[in-house]
Amino acid sequence: MVLLACGLFATVAADGSPPVGRIGVYLLAVLCSQMAIGVHNDYCDRGLDREAKPWRAIPSGVVRPAAALQLVAVLLGASLALAIPLGLDVAALGVLGTAMGFAYNAAFKRTVLAWVPFWVALPTLVIASFTVVHAYQSELLLAYVIGLPLVFPIYIADSLTDIESDRTLGVQGLTQVLGQGGARLACWGSLALGYVLAVAFWPEGSSPGYLFGISIGLLVVGIVSDRLRIPRVHWLAMMLAVIALAADWLLGVAA
Repeated sequence: MVLLACGLFATVAADGSPPVGRIGVYLLAVLCSQMAIGVHNDYCDRGLDREAKPWRAIPSGVVRPAAALQLVAVLLGASLALAIPLGLDVAALGVLGTAMGFAYNAAFKRTVLAWVPFWVALPTLVIASFTVVHAYQSELLLAYVIGLPLVFPIYIADSLTDIESDRTLGVQGLTQVLGQGGARLACWGSLALGYVLAVAFWPEGSSPGYLFGISIGLLVVGIVSDRLRIPRVHWLAMMLAVIALAADWLLGVAA
């Protein structure tokens, strides 16, 4: 989803004709960063996974914890090496976003502030995607305002399936505190608030387009799929709804 969003945002920033070479390198850098965050997440969760998900690579003994950290270091080095030639500004934004992923894994994930790293990292991806094609403009900073309610559908949809198992193991993250019903209402309600903020701060000279309607439709699909107990469809619908809304707003900025 992150790679899809970054590629789409960069394409919007470049008015539909992104420099393929730069975008390819940029997406490879993002991929290495996301993989590093994922492996680090497994490393940080190895104690919980030993109880709840013993089949995973580290608790099952397939991968040693030290080897996981070595892989993280290699992936981080590859990501930075790919990003620096794109510009120090792009590399710095990448470092910020990646640092937020590590902060989530190591410190925030088990607290009610688990959404904070998402709030910093996701709008930073927007700015990086515009910067990589030399299309940055100050209006993009509004992404941190509009993006605040949009981080909750992403965070909550991704953690809904682990509420009960994590609570059993003593984890007190935001979704555990809210519970099943409260987490779902927060997920859908915060996305609805995101629509309101996006419209309120819509760039002058443009208006919501078909992606805005698609995003609302995806929210409906997500709610229905959740009621029908199809969790992965719910997760996917929430991810795509946020990406579609962001892309439509960014089309207005680019115009």
